[in-house]
Amino acid sequence: MCDAQPDFRQEQEFFFIKSYDGIFRESGVLLVGNKDGHEVSPKAREEADKYVLRRGHLFRKEEGLTPRRVVCGRTRQVDIIQAMHDELAGGHRSSKGTLAKITPLYYWSGMGSMVAIYCQTCRICQERSTTRVFGPLRPTRVLGPGHMVHLDLAVMPVSTKGYRYILDARDNLSGFVEAVALKKKTGLAVVDWVEDFYLRHPFIRRFIADNGTEFVNQDVLNTCKRLGMPLKLIEPYHPEANTPVERGHQTLKNTIAKLAADDLGNWPKYLRQVVFAENVTPKRTTGCVPTELWYGREIDFPIETLVPTWNKLEEDPLLTTKQLIEARCEQAVKNEEALEEIVNRVFDSRMKDKTRWNQLKNIRKEPLQVGEMVLVRNSALESTWSGQLGRRFKGPYRVTKRMGMNTFEVEDLDGTSIKRSFSAQRLVKFLSRDPVEQWLQEAQDKEAK
Repeated sequence: MCDAQPDFRQEQEFFFIKSYDGIFRESGVLLVGNKDGHEVSPKAREEADKYVLRRGHLFRKEEGLTPRRVVCGRTRQVDIIQAMHDELAGGHRSSKGTLAKITPLYYWSGMGSMVAIYCQTCRICQERSTTRVFGPLRPTRVLGPGHMVHLDLAVMPVSTKGYRYILDARDNLSGFVEAVALKKKTGLAVVDWVEDFYLRHPFIRRFIADNGTEFVNQDVLNTCKRLGMPLKLIEPYHPEANTPVERGHQTLKNTIAKLAADDLGNWPKYLRQVVFAENVTPKRTTGCVPTELWYGREIDFPIETLVPTWNKLEEDPLLTTKQLIEARCEQAVKNEEALEEIVNRVFDSRMKDKTRWNQLKNIRKEPLQVGEMVLVRNSALESTWSGQLGRRFKGPYRVTKRMGMNTFEVEDLDGTSIKRSFSAQRLVKFLSRDPVEQWLQEAQDKEAK
């Protein structure tokens, strides 16, 4: 049994000509019979079969689909988009979802791009967006152990003796790490340990730390200044700059959980063993044992005393002092050559990481410019249950100054300055409603003529 086809013959008696323009007006007057084919454009004659009139309105026919109402005029088009995005049936869904609601009902040229622009410039949607924009990685070429040492504080379960944190330092190149358990994350506690660490390793060139209050205080800053040791603070909410130590936290915690499985309340007791195991395990990026690369000497594992290895059996007690010195010099030369190879290997590995990062992450295509309007990601919401319904982005603000590679100062649109700087990863471009307002203005100007 065949499906009944709609009969449009009774509907082609009149046409609301003022509601249409361009080729749609020509098609309408051609269908209603007010003009012959030679009185309209060739394109209108070609496409006339694609349209049908119903109660004075023009509809576009497509095989197997319900005819769609042709809509002319920017004002009416914006009204439809607004109803399907902002109002009762809208729900501020994505441009794809909004377009999916409009497409079966209406038709006009350029509908997809209009819907996309309207939804992308919706302030409410921008403030609740889950989009994260990342900056490109800038791999660091570190020339030797101690040239860059990262500091950080890891939160731990409270132990039976009241220890709550692990303060650790990890070398950027070798991966060598030292750590201590702390009860409080005060500046004085950090100062004592950092000074002790430096005095035992005076070849350190620079410390890297985040903006936590345990590092950003006069006690720590004054101590680093007295030791002649630069302390570089990374940009807020930019943990990638402190990746070596941030990644190491999970390794330390996992190892502690395994060693202290039946005694988790006393986890600080196992910390030294965990650090030792970390420092004698070869790293993927260097292919070397961190302790050997840090000190420039080969290590002996405890098991080698019971089961002697080649190096243990090779020692010759009859070597003279001169021979020992010559052997040591040869070893030093080999170490320098090996270090250069390791530096290149690590840098190559980081360049590969950069390539993977650029493929997986939403990388900012163009750098932010002074004067651009931006929204600031409300990072505080990410760690709170109560803020789940809050605005993910605040603003808009205007970029006023670039402080570094990825740090900016902003101000309110009324010129009020914001007394802090922001990492580029917390900033996204704010898309104003200027294009939509321009459409409406053009429509008003057209009607006024």
